[in-house]
Amino acid sequence: MPTFVGTPTTGTPVTSGTSMTFAHTTVGAAQGLVGGCGLEMSGGGDIDCDSFAWNGDALTMIEREGGAVLEASLWLMINPDIGSFNAVAGWTIFVGSLVAAVAGVADVGTLKIDAGVAGAHRTAYIASGTSTTPTVTDADSQSGDLVAASASGASTTIAVGAGQTSQCESDNFGSSGTSWSLSTEAATGANTVMSYTLGASGTWSIVSTALIDGPAAAAGWGHLIAGQRNRHVMQ
Repeated sequence: MPTFVGTPTTGTPVTSGTSMTFAHTTVGAAQGLVGGCGLEMSGGGDIDCDSFAWNGDALTMIEREGGAVLEASLWLMINPDIGSFNAVAGWTIFVGSLVAAVAGVADVGTLKIDAGVAGAHRTAYIASGTSTTPTVTDADSQSGDLVAASASGASTTIAVGAGQTSQCESDNFGSSGTSWSLSTEAATGANTVMSYTLGASGTWSIVSTALIDGPAAAAGWGHLIAGQRNRHVMQ
């Protein structure tokens, strides 16, 4: 089963500009880097997190979900550079303005990497609504998968559901009190439910996908160590 290794990093929320930068350290067992971003925007706004980079290389967006109040997005990179570098999340403002944004990244190991990003995860699922209980179901998850989800909620707190592990979290950022979480759950079969509890009823959005099991990292497995770049992925 894919497992999160090392120490996840949650950036400090920003309230202006079109990007945020934060430092992170990947470890040698990392075969993938999962990123998430949460945005709070002015009423009627239209802002999309449309870029996420690690040490200058782009993560692939799995999916994003949101409306006129907030957005959540989920990202993945295969074979990230290993070491201490910067992660940069960026967004485009179409209408309205940014209120606040936050992003985080976490290393994942024992991941299927031989088919690239597309082969490392299953279907992306999205959900949104207004309540205290954000929920999305990964219908095609399989035993041995690790389901990852990025969730934003218009509440000063967000708590992950039973069986989930919080990897990154930022509570009560922005002027309206938005909270964001990047969490995971070990799948035991189909229909893995990713759920959260908000401190008060509010608008929410979730993106999730199941990460697929693969072999553990071997020495020299396409990693970029100490900043020395090698674009070849061993297969």
